[in-house]
Amino acid sequence: FPVTIPVSNFQQVALRWEKHGEVLQSQDGIGNLWLFTPRLHTENLKRLSEYRHIKQFSSVESNRNLFRRLHALEVEIKKSGSRTTLVCGDNQQSLLVGLFLKTKLKSLVGIQIQFHGDTYSFSVNRGVKGIFRVLLSRIGIVFADSIRIVSAFQEKDIKAIWKKTSNKFVLAPIPIEGSKIAKSHPAQKFDLAFIRRLS
Repeated sequence: FPVTIPVSNFQQVALRWEKHGEVLQSQDGIGNLWLFTPRLHTENLKRLSEYRHIKQFSSVESNRNLFRRLHALEVEIKKSGSRTTLVCGDNQQSLLVGLFLKTKLKSLVGIQIQFHGDTYSFSVNRGVKGIFRVLLSRIGIVFADSIRIVSAFQEKDIKAIWKKTSNKFVLAPIPIEGSKIAKSHPAQKFDLAFIRRLS
């Protein structure tokens, strides 16, 4: 993630990563997720020691400069000698970092991007920022090795942009947390309108 995340949001994301790590460990015995940020984020990253499956590269974290951090990550990937999948947290800065490393390290690096909403259609994303967002999303669609989507209709939309994406999709809906659903309801009835998407 290229931006500072508020503490409560960071904890939610970190807990999700920790659960991913547990699932990975149950499947192949190794459940570590290695975290890389283009910039040093000491205020949130200090809390990572609480989590068993979230790791950081000490060689990366000893640098503040973006290019030195990238070089340190490149060295770590080369040292591992095995293919590394970079899961891009966004389709802007993180994607550019992923594409840079994929260009340099070729078969040693795979990229996964993700779409929670429509950032790939010009009709939805207006203005200069919107155009830039769409262009980067479309570059990601072409060059990513896998694309995580949260709903099946996104697959159809993305295939219309680039037909060669058929074998790239990973459908992983955002789970509904049962503890946040009210168990009782008031006697008074209300009409309910869904705005945007319902996951």
